[in-house]
Amino acid sequence: MAGTVRTACLVVAMLLSLDCPGQAQPPPPPPDATCHQVRSFFQRLQPGLKWVPETPVPGSDLQVCLPKGPTCCSRKMEEKYQLTARLNMEQLLQSASMELKFLIIQNAAVFQDCVENLYLSTGTAVAQDSGTAQKELLWSLSYPSQARSRQPSWS
Repeated sequence: MAGTVRTACLVVAMLLSLDCPGQAQPPPPPPDATCHQVRSFFQRLQPGLKWVPETPVPGSDLQVCLPKGPTCCSRKMEEKYQLTARLNMEQLLQSASMELKFLIIQNAAVFQDCVENLYLSTGTAVAQDSGTAQKELLWSLSYPSQARSRQPSWS
C-alpha cells in the first residue's frame, strides 16, 4: 500500500513539475516538438492516451498545473489522472479493510473459544454458586448467538 501511495505521489510530482509555476522552467519547446514522453508516461498510468495532446498546447484550462508556456498536459488528462488515483486509493483501502475485517473475525473467534473453554472448565461450578443474573451473563458470554433464543436450565 505504501509503495502505491509513494508511486502516486511521485507521478503527481512529475506531472506538476512538467509546467508548474515556481519551478525552474525549461525553455519553450521548438515548434516541431511532440509530447511523446508525456504520452508514454501517461499510457503507463492507464487512463488513456486520447486525452494527451500530440503537440504542446496553451493549457489555459488547467487547474492543477498553471503553465507559463505550452504544455503537454490537458484538463481531461488532469481529470482522468485524478479519477485513476481515486480508484487506486479506493481499491487499496478496500483491500486493507478486508484484511482488518479478517483479523477482527479471527480474533473474535479465538476470544469466543477462550470464553467457552473457561465456562466449560469453571462455569458449571460458578453457575451453581451464583445468582440468576450471573448465570445469564455467563451464558450470554459463552453462547452469544443462542443467548436470546434459549436460556439454560440451572436447576
